[in-house]
Amino acid sequence: MEQIWKKDYLDFVLVPSGLLIMLGYHVFHLHRCIKLPQTTVIGYENYNRRVWVQRILQIEDKERGQAVAVIGANISAATSLASISLTVRSFIHANFLISTPNCQIPVAYVESAVIKASNFWVVGLRSLYFATNLLLWIFGPIPMFLCSVIMVVMLHFLDTNSAPMPQYNSSARDGYFEKID
Repeated sequence: MEQIWKKDYLDFVLVPSGLLIMLGYHVFHLHRCIKLPQTTVIGYENYNRRVWVQRILQIEDKERGQAVAVIGANISAATSLASISLTVRSFIHANFLISTPNCQIPVAYVESAVIKASNFWVVGLRSLYFATNLLLWIFGPIPMFLCSVIMVVMLHFLDTNSAPMPQYNSSARDGYFEKID
């Protein structure tokens, strides 16, 4: 008996295909972030965050207000985007570390806190991208599938970094911040 192709079958084909395209791209991107971070925007930004933390921890406590304001803005953005509470708890931790007066803090520890919070934020944003695809499913499987394909193309364009990593001269002494009186 010959079956007639029904419109409902599109749901069974296009929706899983769209989700697999999105999932496959994100697995590919995660692999690049881990193995070749300099080729991704996330790796490029994390590199610059490390340098930023090193510079911030070298200045006087009183002059760290701008760094605290930058992290505060990131907290506000993460809250507005509903990017998981781990982002907020991590940025708050980094904020405490940067603003702690008169103590020795390993620079790598502060770098790790800032980068972890930023990566949680990226994961939260990526979950919103998946949610957008699922939201478009309301209008049918074709808009959802097209959104998946268009979003993967746009994300690939935005996630790729071709700029070389800038070379900053490091003057952090022994990897620790030490208050100079």
